[in-house]
Amino acid sequence: MKWTTARLGSKGCALVGNPAYYPRFSFANTPDIFVPGVPPEVFVAILFDGPMPKGEVKFDEAFEAKG
Repeated sequence: MKWTTARLGSKGCALVGNPAYYPRFSFANTPDIFVPGVPPEVFVAILFDGPMPKGEVKFDEAFEAKG
């Protein structure tokens, strides 16, 4: 079964989450991309196509925690 984001043309997916949970879906830590202020052990990504990008990841403001 292909990921919905892959079917929509995404090259990959990155998220902040439980590092014990997401490897079962092939997510892994990568030293090439990062989110400032987020511990690298909880930032995971999966690549669907092409080479892994390098640099800072910025999430849409809709995902910012406020309060």
